[in-house]
Amino acid sequence: KDIQVLEVLQPPVSLESLFLQNYAGVSLPSWLQPQNLPSLTSLTFDGCVGLKSISLCMISQIIGLNLIPAVLVHNNNDSVGMFLSLTDLAIYGCRNLSSLEHFLLPKYVPAVKKITIGGCKRLESIPTEMFGDFHFLEELNIFSCPKIRSRRLVSPSLKKLRLSRSALFYSIGTTAIQLLHAA
Repeated sequence: KDIQVLEVLQPPVSLESLFLQNYAGVSLPSWLQPQNLPSLTSLTFDGCVGLKSISLCMISQIIGLNLIPAVLVHNNNDSVGMFLSLTDLAIYGCRNLSSLEHFLLPKYVPAVKKITIGGCKRLESIPTEMFGDFHFLEELNIFSCPKIRSRRLVSPSLKKLRLSRSALFYSIGTTAIQLLHAA
């Protein structure tokens, strides 16, 4: 029933921060799309135990081009499926989440500055090799995600990297790190 209630919500387009807690759905609510939330700067998923993946790759197929608000058309580039304002992303305790490969990419969240992922026991896949294209990413925190195995992390803008009880990287390539904490 909670899933049905959440599905019919219509958040205002001016919404800047969204905290989705204890959501049991297996997919995101249909309104949680960039074109519906162009002002969103902070997005948190906490205890969303039903989610197995977070994906935006199907958005351009789901919506019709005639439904795209003008705010998403930027210099004649198609920016459908992009959270252009999102700077802070946090994902906690989503115990069935296994992949962020179709969400945590520069083409979907180009302005992200801080990413925190913790307590996602089944999370195996984060596209860290693509993080070099996150030109504004300054802070990456990954904790209690024991199944993550990434070949490399490349992020020239990264200043703070915190790894605890997770995240095996075979290679870390960054030039700006000021704080590195690994436990």
